[in-house]
Amino acid sequence: MEERKIDKKLGIRTVGIREWNDNNVQYNRYEPTPYKALAKLCKRYKFKDINRIVDFGSGRGRVAFYLHNRLQIPVVGIEANDKTFE
Repeated sequence: MEERKIDKKLGIRTVGIREWNDNNVQYNRYEPTPYKALAKLCKRYKFKDINRIVDFGSGRGRVAFYLHNRLQIPVVGIEANDKTFE
């Protein structure tokens, strides 16, 4: 699977979906952004004069690690769920 290969290259483990058992009204499961979508973003959006990117709801950090690696710009990931962050 291509997703696992890119994760390995970046030194991260972000593949998979994580469901939560609590019945929270604001439920958002963990599901990583596909690398194909991130590659498309980098092709279509020109990151010019940007000091840094902030990824709110960063999950396991896929977007942050990918964009930093590809664009060589600082990326800050903010994740509210402690279990996902770990």
